[in-house]
Amino acid sequence: QAFGPADLNNSSRLLLPQDHGLSTDDEDELLRSAVLAANSSYAPYSNCFSGIALLTEDGRIVSGRYAENAAYNPSLSPLQSAVSQLIMSSPPQQELQLKAAVLVEKLSEPAVSQLKVTAAALHALAPDADLRYVKL
Repeated sequence: QAFGPADLNNSSRLLLPQDHGLSTDDEDELLRSAVLAANSSYAPYSNCFSGIALLTEDGRIVSGRYAENAAYNPSLSPLQSAVSQLIMSSPPQQELQLKAAVLVEKLSEPAVSQLKVTAAALHALAPDADLRYVKL
């Protein structure tokens, strides 16, 4: 039996542009990147939109967005998405050198928050990186 978005009466698709109306007036570039990622996240089932922006030691900013699966598992966390982008854009064998991260979420009830898993994974990847959390 098929189990995709159409089978669940969902007209949106993972790779189509998303706009959830999330924005910020803050001029912090790291926060703005995280908000843009959250705004483009794909969470049609939980409506818990989230995005993250990572700041590397050399000043690069890389963002990632939540990508939800129809079965919720396996969904792609914002951190997984951002780290994959960082690895693909870095020279081979380069160690991850993260300085800071901003996780942005707009949660619905019941909330599916990425905060705890992001904090744990980020601590394992970059124990000295600062994590800021913003709930919209």
